[in-house]
Order: sequence, then C-alpha cells, then structure tokens
Amino acid sequence: MKILSEKIYDGKEKLLSYYVNQYNESFQLVSTKFYDSQGILNSYTIFEYNFEGNCVVKRFYNSDNVLQSKVDYDESRRMIKELIFNDGDIEEWTEYQYPNEYTEIIICKDSDGEVENKIVKDLKSGIWEHRNKFDKIDFKEQLEFDLKGRMLKRKNLNINVIPQLIEHRYENIGNMEYWDMYVDRKLIKSEVRVYNTNDQMISLIQKDKKGQVLATSNFDFDKYGNKIFSEYILTGKPIEKRKSIIEYL
Repeated sequence: MKILSEKIYDGKEKLLSYYVNQYNESFQLVSTKFYDSQGILNSYTIFEYNFEGNCVVKRFYNSDNVLQSKVDYDESRRMIKELIFNDGDIEEWTEYQYPNEYTEIIICKDSDGEVENKIVKDLKSGIWEHRNKFDKIDFKEQLEFDLKGRMLKRKNLNINVIPQLIEHRYENIGNMEYWDMYVDRKLIKSEVRVYNTNDQMISLIQKDKKGQVLATSNFDFDKYGNKIFSEYILTGKPIEKRKSIIEYL
C-alpha cells in the first residue's frame, strides 16, 4: 500500500507535523511535502524517474524553494553523486563509483570539485583504503559482516591508529537479539532487541558497559508494516511518545 499522508502526534494527541505524498499516473512517488502543526510548509522533496521507472534524481528544497541537496542514482538504483548546498552554493560534494562487482569508491570533494579524500572499498576482502587528496593511503581497515549484513568486526590495519579493533557480537534467542559492542576487547555498550513475527523491532533496551539501562524504546506497526506508535523512555526523563495516523491510496 502506498502512503498518501502521515500525521504525527505526541502523547497528548497534539499534532506535531505531517507530510503528504504525491504520485504520478504510474503510481510513482514524485513529491513529498513536509508541514508543521499549523500547516505551514517546512520543506519538500522531488523525485525524478527514467524510462525504466527507476528514480534517478532526488532534490530536497526548503520552504523558500531553495535547493538544499541533490542526489543522483544510476540505472541500478545506486547513489552516484550527492551535493549539499548552502545559500545556493555547493558546500559538500560526494561521488560514488562502482568500477566492478567487488569495488566501491567514495570520493569527497570541496566546493570547487577538487578531491579532498576518498575511500576505496574492496567488498570481497573487506579492506577499506582511506586515501588523501594526493591519492596516497593514510590508513587501511578491514571489515567483516555476517550473512545478514550485520557488521561483526572493524579492524584497523595500521598499528598507530586507535582504536585497533571494534567488535559487534550477536546472540539470538527466540524473538530476542542481544547485541554487545567491544572496542579493543572492552565492552562499551549493549542492546536487547525484541522482534514480532514479521521481524519488526517492537522493543529496544539500551545499556551501558555496566549493564545499567539507559533507555527503552517500544514500537507498534499497522497491518501494512508501517510504524504507527513509538515510545522513548530515557532513564530519569519524561516519557516521549509519538503516534502516527496514516492515510493510504
């Protein structure tokens, strides 16, 4: 089901904001407009498609119709360029290249288009090379992922770079997932995640390295899989609730 609009309320049923989607005759999303609680336009996003029906350009504007960012995609729906603007001028410039199946290159440029640095990712070995503007390697790191795409390890291959090793450890028991993060083999933080039968997270408990609960979040979803309720409980702080009312086409 395609979303026509979504209104977001706080725990006291007060409207906070909402957005409205617009589709073309092919039911492709062509714009999303974001409004505040008074119905005043805050920003909007425009989507453009090629003849195959793939989104190739996404533009984000503020309420004064000033372009804030622009993202280009290739025919495989991969991001190839992202521009961030400030008062009409380019502030950040990032390009993405895919020379082969196992290589991805991220190039960061200055406002004039000159290369500042780049990351060369070898997706097969997991080795990432961080290069400077002279294309010389500053340092390397190696990343390891599991079959679910979750990061397991991030190891710096330069002995003078700290931290040396970041590890993510997972344990799944029933509908619960336990996650621990270690930095140089020292526990830093952990989470307990609870999922429903649709594999959607319905509860998240965040803990510090001593096991003390820092925050608890609870979520609910409608029959189409969209989030309609969230509750954020930060230890020692008021409970923050959000409720959504979604209108479908």
